[in-house]
Amino acid sequence: MSAGLDMERFEELLDRLGPDIDMWPGADRQAARALLARSIPARHALDAARLVESVLAEPAVPASVRLRQAVLDIPLAEPRQARAPGLLDRLAAMLGESWRMATAGAGMAMATGLLGFVLGYGQWVQLPGLTATDTVTAAATPEQELALLLDGLYELEEVQ
Repeated sequence: MSAGLDMERFEELLDRLGPDIDMWPGADRQAARALLARSIPARHALDAARLVESVLAEPAVPASVRLRQAVLDIPLAEPRQARAPGLLDRLAAMLGESWRMATAGAGMAMATGLLGFVLGYGQWVQLPGLTATDTVTAAATPEQELALLLDGLYELEEVQ
């Protein structure tokens, strides 16, 4: 650290290292003492930091019995009114458990459909009788597409 210490750096060290200058690193300690010898604002900043540290070091003052009782009496002195059930509350009461079961079933169906789509589209599951090369590309001619369609129809007739 250089021999000169400006006020901004001094306040930064004061915040970071605390007001006990004897605990600061050697070069910073010497520069801080030199600044304190010539600067009134630095002495005021050190005094303020010492005051804050002493206040924070004091034990917390416990609340009096009267204060605790006053805080506990607030709900009794000013009770809140319960609100009347609204339309949504009555609707939820009528639907009850059946609503939860219906939404759970719909959610399960959607999850199953999504899983099937992902597995099929990603070709992670192969269909019986097909290979990964059994696809129609965009470059297929209309005759090739018709041949593939007719092959599929013939296979359907053979199965039936």
